[in-house]
Amino acid sequence: MSTSLDIPALRVLRLLAAAEGPLSGEAAARQLNISRTAVWKQINILRGYGYTITSHGRNGYRLVEVPNAAVPTEVLPRLRTRSFGHAYHYLATTPSTNPVLSGLADRGAPEGTVVIAERQEAGRGRMSRGWFSPPDAGLYFSLLLRPTVDVARVTSLPLVVGLAVADALAPYLPDGEPRVKWPNDIWIGSRKTCGILCELQTQRGGGQYVIAGIGINVNLEVQILPAELREIATSVKMATGRTVQRAELMAALLEHLEQGYDVWQRQGLAPILEQLRERDALLGRTITVEQTGGTVTGTADGINPDGSLRLRLKNGQAESVYSGDAHIRRP
Repeated sequence: MSTSLDIPALRVLRLLAAAEGPLSGEAAARQLNISRTAVWKQINILRGYGYTITSHGRNGYRLVEVPNAAVPTEVLPRLRTRSFGHAYHYLATTPSTNPVLSGLADRGAPEGTVVIAERQEAGRGRMSRGWFSPPDAGLYFSLLLRPTVDVARVTSLPLVVGLAVADALAPYLPDGEPRVKWPNDIWIGSRKTCGILCELQTQRGGGQYVIAGIGINVNLEVQILPAELREIATSVKMATGRTVQRAELMAALLEHLEQGYDVWQRQGLAPILEQLRERDALLGRTITVEQTGGTVTGTADGINPDGSLRLRLKNGQAESVYSGDAHIRRP
């Protein structure tokens, strides 16, 4: 794991990037006021992050290639947030980022703390569904939030997160994309590219916090998708044919998330309802919502200020739906 905006590996990386030739361990140690052994350790950390760094005997080290990954040494220098992402924990592999962040939250981690993994072995979405999380392809992370609002308002938080994700993805996609699908997905066309899971938890010793788990298919390619997902999932790269710089996207995501969260804390969902309407994947569509007690069918008519889905039933009456899985009915 790595935290803090001023990590030793980042300082070594900056020297490597600025060097016109190989950088000797002695020169790096002298400039950073650390030992040559410490320099060597940071070089190995950078290699573990995916940097290609060659050794040239006594001449030192040369930076050859920078990874396309959301590692701290690539994300932290790009951050323009007040607090989100300043505590940044990177894992090469983990079963799921949510329980890792929950442990940090219980030990007093600040709001805005991020746990991100290159690969999840047991990523999950709503209703304990799995989330396919291969390496080199996506952004799989959890964000710690400590909202100071009524607990009832937390149910609308996935929509705030969803709009922030959509706004961050929009510059990479054609006009009109992506779309927010109530209650917690992001679509490109009619296929899912992002899932969001917001969990309200009670902290040991009292108090509550929210963990927002976010999984985004960024550079995922169709050939590595399981067969059962090929008709329902997509990625930014699949939609555009272009590879996205994941650290750049991650920094933009955190900026949009912080801005949207700040507005929601002060004013609730109301200020972003019009933006949600513009990006609503279900608006005007005939849908069926599966709920624990049965199903309800109607025409999606937007999002209410409390985050519920507004349906127009066949008899013309309006009904608010607070939970469930929405499916577009095909003609």
